Amino acid sequence: MSYVTPRLLLLSLVIMCIGSAGGWAITDNIASRDNSYDFAYGSILAICLILLFQASLYILGRERLYFKLLFGASFSMSMIWFMMCLILPLAWADNVNVYMRALMFALIVPLSLGNIAEAFRRFSVKWAKNGNVIFEKAFNRDQGSVEWERVTKALKLEGVILMVPCMLIGLALRNVYPEVSLFACGIPSILIIAFFVQLIGYGVAQAKIVLELEEKIGIKLK
Repeated sequence: MSYVTPRLLLLSLVIMCIGSAGGWAITDNIASRDNSYDFAYGSILAICLILLFQASLYILGRERLYFKLLFGASFSMSMIWFMMCLILPLAWADNVNVYMRALMFALIVPLSLGNIAEAFRRFSVKWAKNGNVIFEKAFNRDQGSVEWERVTKALKLEGVILMVPCMLIGLALRNVYPEVSLFACGIPSILIIAFFVQLIGYGVAQAKIVLELEEKIGIKLK
């Protein structure tokens, strides 16, 4: 898998830092300087934890396909954090009812779980049709390796992204109609987060299949 390189770790760090800087600026704008410091401290911790997790998968994935797939899926965590940085500042928006804020953040859980389930369902359906045949064509038994990109390309895996072009409008309305602003800003971000969660679901589903294939053929795939 050609994209599994240290550059992906660097790109992940850059994306998360840009998102955190933007989130800090938004928090400083809609809340207080102290709140923006709280956001900054939390961002540093989140970036370190995500990057450590990704680096661990990268090291393990240099010699094994299973971890390569998980590493590829973990890159979506960087994009999820980037989008979270756009909505987390709303937690400090005192002009919005606390229950409305809680409701918006609560939407993330069912949407994420639903997208993970949908990713597993789609992958299972596509794999059941001709996955084993495609795998045999891409599998090199002598080297114990498989061209997994060839497999995924043949399966035609794709996510479904939903975007609502109203985030800037939401920010503009935050003082006049705070509840409307909350959802105008938050819902598009939540939908994009759910999309990247779906990509993680695809990656985990593929890793699960790889484990089953390894058990079937008796070797660790590279």
